Amino acid sequence: MRLCFLCESHSIHSQRWIDFFVKQGHESHVITPSPPTPTVIQGTHVYHLKRKLGIIGIHKYIDYLFQIIQVRSYIRGIKPDLLNVLFLTDYGFYGALSRFHPYVVTPWGSDILRHPYQKKFWLISNKFSLKSSDLIFCNSKPMHEVLVGKLEVSEEKIKDITWNGVDRTIFNPHNCDYLRDKHKLKNKVILFSNRNLEPIYNIDCILRMFADLNGILRESVLLVAGDGSQREVLLKLCVKLQLNKSVIFLGRLSPYLMSDYLNIVDIYITVPQSDSCSGSLLEAFACEKIVIASDIPANKVWIENSRDGWLVNPENKEEFTSVCLHAIKQPLKDKEIKNNLRVIKKQADYYTNMLRVEKEFSRLVDSIPVH
Repeated sequence: MRLCFLCESHSIHSQRWIDFFVKQGHESHVITPSPPTPTVIQGTHVYHLKRKLGIIGIHKYIDYLFQIIQVRSYIRGIKPDLLNVLFLTDYGFYGALSRFHPYVVTPWGSDILRHPYQKKFWLISNKFSLKSSDLIFCNSKPMHEVLVGKLEVSEEKIKDITWNGVDRTIFNPHNCDYLRDKHKLKNKVILFSNRNLEPIYNIDCILRMFADLNGILRESVLLVAGDGSQREVLLKLCVKLQLNKSVIFLGRLSPYLMSDYLNIVDIYITVPQSDSCSGSLLEAFACEKIVIASDIPANKVWIENSRDGWLVNPENKEEFTSVCLHAIKQPLKDKEIKNNLRVIKKQADYYTNMLRVEKEFSRLVDSIPVH
């Protein structure tokens, strides 16, 4: 198949998604806004959308119009078998206005669960984009419920597939004591967070909780992977909380290094304000880690509180600290951790689920004439 993707090329989700189809032998074309440093996705043809700023105050709408024209021009030149938008907000609007079919939407999470309720324009444009699509991939029950209940999408358009599943060739239990030696973590209790350093992921709440926990368990250490706009703010917060010697910021990690770090930690923490289906949480399960997650619908799909892991309100520092202490002193039993791994193997294997996505692409290409 000749596939055309409309997305942010520097997004990890986009890169992983597109890389699968490249490795499956499909001709892949990527239309993406021009970042400061263009991101190259190996094996693809990349087309950059340029911005053309207009009069101050209305330039945003001129940019929209200019980019819509570019998208339509690129698609006419590419002549794909299928157009796939990765992330609904803005890109879905461009894709819908291209009037190309078959047209598939793959939402990431915020574009369904948050954006439509933050701006009226996003609500209108996202509903229009979904209505224009031929197929929508949905990776969680909470997202499915919002698509049908609030965004008025027909059930027939939705395909429920946990596409951001776990690559178990990378994420699996294995010995990585070399990292304990590298960071001098022998005999330490290690907590780990690897969500991006953005407000939605509540990393500040983790730091405040850890300040209290570290006061009780002096041998505890917090590892923070990832990067983002809040990095400097969080570094300053560490200084303020006197955590300089107990918190290590690791920056962005490759999937292989991420797996190695997961295999040395005692507790994995993910407490976003909102989420669809957290691939990071599933990867922690695959590495047989104890998980503490925010008490939101997306996490309840995978965690029954106190059985598969723990659910908390991260803004309640006392509760958060108490749960972490409990998880450290009375961890889950081995059979419960093994059961989490079995669930991943059955429901969230990356290659199995992406092959299902590929099959849906083929079905659409065979059943819907290109126009």
